[in-house]
Amino acid sequence: MLTVYKSRGYRPAKFSELETIPVTPQGERSDRWMGVQHAELVTGIKDCFQDAGLEIKESKYSLQKTGHGLVGGFVFDTPQARDTSLVPDYDLACGFMHDNQSRRGLRLALGATVRICSNGMVTGEVVWKRKHTRGLVLNDWLRVGVDHFMNSVEDSNERIERLSTIEIGREADHVLMQLGRRKVLSWKNVGKAYEKWLRPTHEEFQARNAFNLYQAFNETVKTVPMQSQFDALHRGFKVFEQTLQLN
Repeated sequence: MLTVYKSRGYRPAKFSELETIPVTPQGERSDRWMGVQHAELVTGIKDCFQDAGLEIKESKYSLQKTGHGLVGGFVFDTPQARDTSLVPDYDLACGFMHDNQSRRGLRLALGATVRICSNGMVTGEVVWKRKHTRGLVLNDWLRVGVDHFMNSVEDSNERIERLSTIEIGREADHVLMQLGRRKVLSWKNVGKAYEKWLRPTHEEFQARNAFNLYQAFNETVKTVPMQSQFDALHRGFKVFEQTLQLN
């Protein structure tokens, strides 16, 4: 499943619980601030994707311990339409997050779920985001965000499959060093990613290519605080693109 569910400070939640959590009081925040109720947000995202013709086959949610922060995602029923000899088959997925204590706004990100091991491969590409401010019409915002999401799908698939065609040796060391130097991962986590690269947990990830190096990085990102995972995945994928000249 998606990488966003395992992290310190958050716990798994069911949709029925999201319905019971009120928007946090405005308190001393600006009059421009406007919260979004968790279940209303989730329902709106689901409706927009279903209207776009994507069938949701799995969904998960995690709540910050105080209840104000929500991170979640959907996996879509994606027909197999790629050469699985190059890259393990995967499903299209969407991650989302928001926080009703003004720590971060609404964000939608594109990704994929690798079917063989349920190891999330969220590229962290934020396709739509907005602050919690007045003037937000949730359904309108979501529909535009889903349009952006759908327009990004083909490009994302091409980049993911491109990773699988790049055989790497010592280049892996350079990529991992760049992840540390650019502070995408701590140096301790760079070491963990290196170990996962050397000793992959699944036979399908033993090929020495950029896709499987990304899997080692992606697996390591699961250990960082949840609120940092989207940014780490986004910045990390940029490191892969630039270092391996994917563009």
